[in-house]
Amino acid sequence: MNVNYRNPEDGDVASMEKLSQALVEELHQVFDEKRFMDMITRVMGDPEQRRGAFIAEDEETRQVLGMVIGVARPARGGKREGFLQNIVVTPGARGMGVGKELVHRALERLKTLDVPTINVNIRDSQPQAITMYERLGFVRIGDKMRVKV
Repeated sequence: MNVNYRNPEDGDVASMEKLSQALVEELHQVFDEKRFMDMITRVMGDPEQRRGAFIAEDEETRQVLGMVIGVARPARGGKREGFLQNIVVTPGARGMGVGKELVHRALERLKTLDVPTINVNIRDSQPQAITMYERLGFVRIGDKMRVKV
């Protein structure tokens, strides 16, 4: 399978919503469509934030296989910090490096924004994700992981 990685376009929002909903339900939680749409509207409406969002799609079928959103947020002391959110890969594309490549691209984008740290929330029920973040240099701090850039 050949995978194309790119920033999302407006036409990708429905696929991104489906991916996010599937992840939330896989974690046995309730998907909040309004919350997702508020977040994705902010991301897609801000050129800086949109450049921190990436999707992976199968080049042949054009099916969206995964996504990540990397944003810079205000932090203490007037600085900003990076944050990765909505990281999801379809079950059929897991274990193929898709998630790693998505995260790598978001990290590289956030580094250009001169953030000193990048954080991601984690769950113990996702040990493969924790291992991936550790391999990328993240260190666990409670219920999140952080990497200094």
